[in-house]
Amino acid sequence: MNEIRETFGNAVLVRALGIERDKHDIVWLATAQTNDDEWRVQGQVQGSAEEPYQTEIELAIRLEDGEFSVLNSDCTCPVGNNCKHAAALLVRWVGSWELDGNGATFASITTIEDQRPGAVLPASQAWSRNAGANLSGNASSDASSDASSDASSDASSNASSQSNAPTTQQVEEEATPTPTPTPTTQKTGLPASLSLWLDTTIRGGGSVTNQSVKKKPSATTRKPCIFYLLTDDGVLHALRGRRRPDGTEPELTGEYATTTWLSSGRDLPSYADEIDVAVVTLMATRREYAFGNLSTLISGVQGYQLLQMAQQTGRLHTLRRSSLTAALSKSAHPAERSLLDAVMIGAPRAATLTWRANDGDPAKQVRLAATIEGVPMALIASDPPYALDMPRHQLLPVSVAISATTLMRLTALPAIKSDDDFAWTYVRDAIEALPDAANVPPLPTATATTARLLVPKAVLAFVLVEYDVAQGWGRKINVQTHVFPAVQLLFDYNGQRRPSEPQGFNAAVEIEKLDGVVQTTRLRNVRAESEWQRRMPTQLARALQVEYSIAHAALEGSLTTQSLWMLPSHDWAGKGAEVLADAQAAGFQIDIDGSFPLSLEDIPTPELELAAAPENGWYRIALGVNVNGERVDLAPALAKLIGAQHDPEAWLAAMPSVPTVLLSVPPRKGKHGAIVVRLPGERVHALLAPVFDWFRGGEVTPISGLQAAMMADLPPSAVRYLGRDDPRWLNMRAAIAEGATLTATTPHPAFQASLRPYQLHGLAWLNHLRALSMAGVLADDMGLGKTVQTLAFLHQRAQSASAERRPSLIVAPTSVTVNWLAETRRFAPTLRVICHYGASRLLDDARLANADLVLTSYPILQRDEKRLSEIKWDVVVFDEAQMIKNAKAKTYQAAQSLSADLRLALTGTPMENHLGELWALFNLLLPGLLGDLETFNRVFRHPIEQRAATEQMQKLRARIRPFMLRRTREQVLADLPEKTEYTRWIELQPLQADLYESLRTAIHDDIRKVIDKKGLKQSTIHILDALLKLRQVCCDPRLVKLPSVNKRFADAGSAKLEWLMGHMPELLEAGRQILVFSQFTSMLALIAEGLTAQGITFVTLTGETVDRETPINQFQSGAVRVFLLSLKAGGVGLNLTAADTVIHYDPWWNPAVEAQATARAHRIGQTKPVFVTRLVTQGTLEERMMTLLTRKRELAAALLEGGGNALTGITLADVESLLAPLNSLAGTPSQSQSQ
Repeated sequence: MNEIRETFGNAVLVRALGIERDKHDIVWLATAQTNDDEWRVQGQVQGSAEEPYQTEIELAIRLEDGEFSVLNSDCTCPVGNNCKHAAALLVRWVGSWELDGNGATFASITTIEDQRPGAVLPASQAWSRNAGANLSGNASSDASSDASSDASSDASSNASSQSNAPTTQQVEEEATPTPTPTPTTQKTGLPASLSLWLDTTIRGGGSVTNQSVKKKPSATTRKPCIFYLLTDDGVLHALRGRRRPDGTEPELTGEYATTTWLSSGRDLPSYADEIDVAVVTLMATRREYAFGNLSTLISGVQGYQLLQMAQQTGRLHTLRRSSLTAALSKSAHPAERSLLDAVMIGAPRAATLTWRANDGDPAKQVRLAATIEGVPMALIASDPPYALDMPRHQLLPVSVAISATTLMRLTALPAIKSDDDFAWTYVRDAIEALPDAANVPPLPTATATTARLLVPKAVLAFVLVEYDVAQGWGRKINVQTHVFPAVQLLFDYNGQRRPSEPQGFNAAVEIEKLDGVVQTTRLRNVRAESEWQRRMPTQLARALQVEYSIAHAALEGSLTTQSLWMLPSHDWAGKGAEVLADAQAAGFQIDIDGSFPLSLEDIPTPELELAAAPENGWYRIALGVNVNGERVDLAPALAKLIGAQHDPEAWLAAMPSVPTVLLSVPPRKGKHGAIVVRLPGERVHALLAPVFDWFRGGEVTPISGLQAAMMADLPPSAVRYLGRDDPRWLNMRAAIAEGATLTATTPHPAFQASLRPYQLHGLAWLNHLRALSMAGVLADDMGLGKTVQTLAFLHQRAQSASAERRPSLIVAPTSVTVNWLAETRRFAPTLRVICHYGASRLLDDARLANADLVLTSYPILQRDEKRLSEIKWDVVVFDEAQMIKNAKAKTYQAAQSLSADLRLALTGTPMENHLGELWALFNLLLPGLLGDLETFNRVFRHPIEQRAATEQMQKLRARIRPFMLRRTREQVLADLPEKTEYTRWIELQPLQADLYESLRTAIHDDIRKVIDKKGLKQSTIHILDALLKLRQVCCDPRLVKLPSVNKRFADAGSAKLEWLMGHMPELLEAGRQILVFSQFTSMLALIAEGLTAQGITFVTLTGETVDRETPINQFQSGAVRVFLLSLKAGGVGLNLTAADTVIHYDPWWNPAVEAQATARAHRIGQTKPVFVTRLVTQGTLEERMMTLLTRKRELAAALLEGGGNALTGITLADVESLLAPLNSLAGTPSQSQSQ
């Protein structure tokens, strides 16, 4: 019973036992021996059908002990195999065996007669009844009742012994009226549910009893298994077969594995292992099989997984598709069922795609193949793909030049004869529509001369259709003539118009004959026609779907309706113009019958009109024209037409050659029916060219006054104002154009700096923007003096007698606000400055109104938005404006809330990543110049970034050019000195400042004690160590190697490093080659980490560098543009004339040493100006040393690293100054106000 349960599954066995109990269900039974150890059992089992099912089972039986295994089963029921009928037949037959010490015996042919009620059952039937009682938890109550009565009958009759199963002869004797009394043992079962649980539990845990009874099968017995067959058409089949225990002699048994195995997880046969379960389940989910058979076309990633799992079973074989039917035939010769070696996975190979004919005959069918070393092989479209080497039984991984999707489509192509020109014509058309068609191999040679499919023109003919219709549901009682308006879809093939054909490829080839002789063969371009059918106006429906009378007329043969479309409402006067507009927008050629119910009008050239929109400063574009005495606007109709175009620019460019454009005019209020106007394409082009950008997207975009002023090629005479007489924007346009030829002006005499010529031009440009009440971006390269130009302009504004006395505001990153204060004091000391940051900002309200200049940071702007937005500023300056490029950020929105006569942005990189950042910048400065974000993306960003549209790039440049002044270093080379040096003041990060003060306080107290104890001269080492730690904090807190510091200030951050990392991309974008010096090699390592994170390549030279020549050559050749050097190792002996930018990350106290480092770039052979930047943290030891350098040269020499008496000459006052608290040095940039 276990073998039967494992083969058929528990659920099937339960149902089979219900059949077996009914003595009328199995009406005939026979067995026959087919081989030495193989038997075939045949029977008729009554099922739900009227006629009994013919059932057959093949088994391998070991006669010495009665062990058997099911090789195959077949039944005429819908399930087909492994069904309940086969299981019931097997239960009945196995129960008829006789087992003794010599093994199992049974007749080759056995007939079981029908048993009368109450008769004595053979022991075989009692066995099957009791087994059923233990397993039939789901059996019917009738079956249970029968089993109970049968058991009772068995007990009362004392008919048989349980020691051995009776033979057929014994059955006949027991049925006689005078049976011989013998002792009987009555068998009763446990409750069905408990029996099932016990049986399942013991079987699942491995029953000792079962193991002791079963013996090892004979080495000659072939056991059933599942084979996986990969045919050369790329289909994987799951087939049932058998092989010897050692895996040899595999052969098919002529049947597919069945999907009925998947009805429950326990229904898979016992010989299916875990991999079989996974493969069969995955194959079934693909649902490409028929009639329960498991087969699937291998494709994609899932197909690859299937092949991998099937190959791991060791039972994956190959076979040509042409041999499959014969191998599965019932009458197949054993040699046809035998399988060759299992498939192995070979090494990856190089392959090319080719088309090949089967068996090498060009007249036979052609498939896509993989050719390896000149040998064509079947191509399996898994992902990744395989080539099938059938002679060697190998799957070879290959790489091909087409995508997995295209490969799947091509391998699924049915085999086509190479000389079938019509078929290959359509195949080629389909292939050319694929995205990687260029990599598909050329089609077979015989198709090289095949004509290509013509691309038809789609025509919509607006016609009146006349037909006769028989009234009265087909009875010709009264014949009437009907006329109705409709649209006919036609396709023009070189002047020959053909009606739309809904049958597609089923009617693709049209053959015209005359007297039986072929005159013309026409191939319809089904793909192109289908695309046009999808683009039909949505208001229309096929005529047959609209009106019964039309359908009836077509049925009677009086009308061909396959290409006719209608309005369901028949409202052509009201909706016809809308249909027409949509049809033209979709690209259809339009033909309108003169009697069609649509009004057509020829009109004069419309006028471009700018009408004031509800939003102040915005306009609405209109194209006004008089139609039948009424003023109408054609702009919405044109915008809708443009919005429907796939390539609007190409559409506009083609307009001069278009004879007529049809536009629908909406019906006027109180009137019915729309009007269709005709306009020559040349006029449409002339009207739209200057304003085309505002007509994209299907609607007319509002235009700002500034945008109107910027419109190119728009003569003033072509514009008419509606309700507005002041042509302000025309004057604005002239003023903006004047900005390109500005005359440089001079700064106020009190300004303490001399401006170079290009800086004087920048000053004049800023004044020009202010006069226009405009805004702009000063985008000069870093180092060209954006700060000094801005201060000169603000100083002029503050000193002007005509200017209204209002403060200006500068918003900058926190780390550079102190630099603005220092530069203001240096160049414009007379300006009254308020530093609006820190705790003191809460007290500034009373002084803000009297200030000339207010300095604040972006974080403070966000926090104090309400307070700062209430002030009317003269000028607002956004320094490092690339920091507010996110239009959704709160800081950006706070910047938008500021009110000023002039907004100015300073940045060397107005765009870093994408054009959306440029839009955000100008939206902050000049709202409306570039439209809203959606319009900007549609008009500029997407065409430029996705298609490299040069025309749109030129338009964008022209739009922003008057409002952005950018000079590169190369452009002003003649104005630059050989070397430009400046100091960049940087404020410590908050936690960094806390660490500085914490260390400074502790060190200061310690130094005082040491000096009190040893005296100043003997305290040199302690002082140097104190200065070193504070300098390390100024560079980066991570340099300070103290456990308490590392734990508490792990995330303190470095203001200098933040500035450097923020400006390095800008410098590189400007083409700079940069030297970065630091005394600390550990600081160079941190800088290297930051550069690596940004993807910036660099080289390094320190005292530990063995090969100095390689990094020097890489930098000098331009292969690497950033060079990190330690001051000691790189400060002398190097010639780095490729550099034009020098950054001293941490200042060195001996100016001669620093000058030597700078001289690596600024030396003989240098052909470019050199920019030198010192990074100095404001209010710290570094700033105090910069002050001491100017008044104590001997102190600078005394602070050299090394010598034992390095601090000779230093005073106690100097020590106190160096170790003073942050922001405590009088007269330094840290002061909040300048007098």
